[in-house]
Amino acid sequence: MIPLDSPRWSELRDTYGHATPVSTILRTIDAGEASDEVWTNLWSRICHQGDVCEASYAAVPHLVRIARDPAQTRWDLLALPAAIEAARLTGRAPDIPEDLAAAYHAAVQALADVCLARAQVPWDHVGGQAILAGLAASKGLGVLAEAILELGPGSAGEFLESIGKGGRHGV
Repeated sequence: MIPLDSPRWSELRDTYGHATPVSTILRTIDAGEASDEVWTNLWSRICHQGDVCEASYAAVPHLVRIARDPAQTRWDLLALPAAIEAARLTGRAPDIPEDLAAAYHAAVQALADVCLARAQVPWDHVGGQAILAGLAASKGLGVLAEAILELGPGSAGEFLESIGKGGRHGV
């Protein structure tokens, strides 16, 4: 895992250019000080409309590490690594740089354990999406992970109605 203060971040690319801001955002998240705006900024930098970049692979080990802390309950900690791995599995991502591969793959495998631990506490719809998508992505099921991430509270009910299941079914 690349340390957050490593100069390597300036060599990696995010959606907008060099990835130094990604390490700064991750430090803010790690400190438990991330607002919705900070999370939106991170998503747009490393998983912009489902497209990922080199910095995405460097960020995932940190996100999974942070997600292990029971005090860190933000759904993005699971959904963002799931979305990145889903993009990789479905061929919408660059190759993983060699120096990032081992830590990235270890984090994706660890994501399953983190998701299972989170499944033991109460969750809402969005938390459930993150947990289930994280499990699917960590098991190599990229299309399923993407589908789960797309089925938000409103769209899940619409989907059920579109296939003739009708009603809200607890969504």
